Amino acid sequence: MLAGLGKLSFVARQLLLVATMAVVALVIVPWAYLQAGWSGLVTALAAGGVCCVCSCVCLGLFEILRKRQQVLEAMLAGMILRMGLPLGLCLLARAAGQGVWKDTLFGEMSRAGLIYYVLSFYLATLAAETLLVVAVTQNPEAGGRRLSEPMA
Repeated sequence: MLAGLGKLSFVARQLLLVATMAVVALVIVPWAYLQAGWSGLVTALAAGGVCCVCSCVCLGLFEILRKRQQVLEAMLAGMILRMGLPLGLCLLARAAGQGVWKDTLFGEMSRAGLIYYVLSFYLATLAAETLLVVAVTQNPEAGGRRLSEPMA
């Protein structure tokens, strides 16, 4: 399975990641609507959108840095970006859910369960992106190196 994923083009890997997020959204978004109505639907879509965009950018960053033989830097930059923006959104919603900002959009999103939706989408994007990155890294035809091969 990894060999087939490693042979996919960059655009195909991006589309596969977006398709994976669409499948996850088909499960989470209706449930969010049932729990909190329209605010739950918008909150779940926003969380999915933020996680999907971050993951696509990380996959692009990995592709650029991998070609320069900077795989470790690509993984670290990807972790910071993939985690930083969704975590910042959660912190903003949490802060807005209390005090003077509680009647704003972020306060409503906090009450609708933004943190839970971000965590759900984050785990899905993390799994899908990790699978794609490992497949590319272990595919010699894509410029990767098998883990059993010694480093030159």
